Amino acid sequence: MVKSTKKTERSLKSALKDSTKSKNISFDNSSNQLDNKPAQDEKNSSESKSPEAEATKGTEEKSKLSKMSTLAKMTTPVFRVVTGSYEHSLLCLSLSLYDDGSVFTPIFHFTPHIQSIRCLARSKRYLVSGSNDEHIRIYDLQKRKELGTLMQHEGSVTVLEFFDNKWLLSAGDDGKICLWRTRDWEVLGELKGHKAGGITDISIHPSGKIAISAGGDHTLRLWNLMTCRKASVLKLGRDLPRKVQWTSLKFDKAAHYVVGFDKKVVVYSSENATPVGKTFVFRSTLQHMELYILDDVEYVVTSHDNGSVNFIPLTELLKEPKEGEEEISAEGLPESAFKLQGHASRVKHFSFFYSQPRQTTYMSTVSSSGMLVIWNLNKDVRDQVAAYQTGNRLNCCIMFPDDIERFETMKKRRRINDDGDFLSEAEETDFSEAESDFESDFEGTKPTPASKSEKKRKNKKKTKKPKVTVEFE
Repeated sequence: MVKSTKKTERSLKSALKDSTKSKNISFDNSSNQLDNKPAQDEKNSSESKSPEAEATKGTEEKSKLSKMSTLAKMTTPVFRVVTGSYEHSLLCLSLSLYDDGSVFTPIFHFTPHIQSIRCLARSKRYLVSGSNDEHIRIYDLQKRKELGTLMQHEGSVTVLEFFDNKWLLSAGDDGKICLWRTRDWEVLGELKGHKAGGITDISIHPSGKIAISAGGDHTLRLWNLMTCRKASVLKLGRDLPRKVQWTSLKFDKAAHYVVGFDKKVVVYSSENATPVGKTFVFRSTLQHMELYILDDVEYVVTSHDNGSVNFIPLTELLKEPKEGEEEISAEGLPESAFKLQGHASRVKHFSFFYSQPRQTTYMSTVSSSGMLVIWNLNKDVRDQVAAYQTGNRLNCCIMFPDDIERFETMKKRRRINDDGDFLSEAEETDFSEAESDFESDFEGTKPTPASKSEKKRKNKKKTKKPKVTVEFE
C-alpha cells in the first residue's frame, strides 16, 4: 500500500510539471490564439446553428421592437377631445401626434340631449354637459358610462364650472346659479338675482369663497359662496357682458377680473369695481374668452367671428395708458402678443391641454363649420398640427388625458329580477344608473333569499286564474 501511494504522488508531480510547462505561453502566441478564436467560434456557430438558437434570436428582436414601441408611445403625445354640437351630439376623439402625422380615433358618438349642447366641464373622472333642454348630464369617463341627469334649471343651461373637484356651479337662462356637491350631486344652494337675459358666464375666485357672474340684464353680480348670498351688483349700462374671468393670484396679487363684451375686453379692479389699464378693442364679435398661463405669462385669450384667436399678455392690459394709447386694437397687437388664424368661420370655443412627454401645451378650437383644429403653442411652432371635420356644427369642446379610462372598472352590475335571481345575459340591459366613487365589495354576490311569506305572495301573483268568458246563444 505504501509503494502504490508513492507512485501516485510521483505521477501527480510529473503531471503538474507538464501542465505548468504548457501554460507558459508567450504573448505573441496568445494574441494569435485570441485572433484565431473568433474565426473558430464563427465556424462552430455556423456549424452548430439550430432552430432553437434562431427562435431565441427572434424573441430577442421582438423584445427590442416592443421596447422601442413602448418608448415611442411614452414620448408620443396622446389625448382626447370631446365636442358638443348644435345637433345635440357628443363626440369623443383620441388623438395621437406622431412625427410623421396625426391619427384621430373615434371613441364614442351619441346624442345624450334632445337639443343643442351649450357647455362642457370636467373634473377628474367626471364630465358634465349642459343643453338647451334644461338638463345636465353626468358621465363617468373612467368607466365610459352615463351616471344620471341633474334637473334643477327651468331654462337653457349656459355655464358649467367645477371647483376643487368637490363643487359644481351651473347657470342658465332662468337667471339662477345652482351650487352642487359632486360627492352625491345634491343642491346645496341657489343664487338668484339676474333677471332678463339669463346668465352668460360665471367665474370662481381662486380662493373659492366668492364668484362673479355676467348676465343678460347688463349687470355683474358678486356672490358669497360661503353664505350663498349676493354681495354686490355692478351695472354696466348699455354694454352687454359676454364673458368674465378672475385673474390668477400667481401673477396678479391685486385680483382683477376681466370682462369680455361684444367688441372689447376691459379689466376691472376688485376693490372699487372700476376699469383699469388699457382696453382691447376688436371689430369681429367676441365668441369665447379665457385666461391661461403659457410660458410663465398670463394671457387673455379671445376667439372671434372671423376665425381668429388672439393671445394678449395681461400685463399689457394692466399698463397705465398714456395719452392717445388707451386702447389696443386687434389689427395692431404688441410684440408680446400673437394671433392664430385657422378657421374660415366663427370660433365658438377652445380648450387647453399640457402634454407631459413633450412638455408642450396644445389647444383645440372648434367652429360652427364643424372643423376641429389642434394647435401647438410652443414658441418655436405656434401652428396647427392636426384638423378633423366632424360634420356637425360644433359649439364647445374640452381636452383631457387619454389614459383616463380604467378597463378593469368597465363591468356591468348584475341586475335582479322580481324573483330575486340574477338576470341572464339575454335579459341584461345596459341602461345607466347612479353610483358612488367607491363600489362595494359585495357587488357580485348573490342576494339573500326571500322569506317564505314573500315567496307565497309572489307565487299567488303568478298563479292567478285567467278570466273565463261565457257566450250565450
